[in-house]
Amino acid sequence: MEIYQLMKPLQDLPVWLVIRLCTDEKHVIDYWNDIDKELEIEMDVIDDFVGDAGEIYNVNNWLIYGEPLHRMREFGSSIKEMDHLDEKLLGHDEMLVIVAALLFEGKVKDIPRPEMNWSAFISAVKKQNREASRNYDPISQKPAGWIHEANLISCYKSNTPGGSQACTIC
Repeated sequence: MEIYQLMKPLQDLPVWLVIRLCTDEKHVIDYWNDIDKELEIEMDVIDDFVGDAGEIYNVNNWLIYGEPLHRMREFGSSIKEMDHLDEKLLGHDEMLVIVAALLFEGKVKDIPRPEMNWSAFISAVKKQNREASRNYDPISQKPAGWIHEANLISCYKSNTPGGSQACTIC
């Protein structure tokens, strides 16, 4: 019996499943990512720290994927948006949840709304990012905060009043 078939009954249960892979072999990662796409389960496939950092950077290059964030995902964070970090560019509301979790103790209400006041939003993020603990960024291989501010601006200012119309993914 295939693992997919064995896991299918989990769709009817209120579970959050984290598959923590102990390999960076592409065929194994692809296999589990395909299962994640097929099943209607809250499921996150986590591979190694550097591999996940690269996957996340490819779609959300504004986020510095530090080891504490990796550990939080491995242990099954209840923040649903964490599952989308390596899948797609987060929408504005999803981005706000992640920024709040990393810089504002999870309090989205403490962040100025970017669609209402982009300048206040980016100023608040910059201030908190400067004060945040430093992480090792496996992409740049240097210490960094949680947010790559220029990339955040590039990706999200486009949908705010007076913003540009393009998001650059490096």
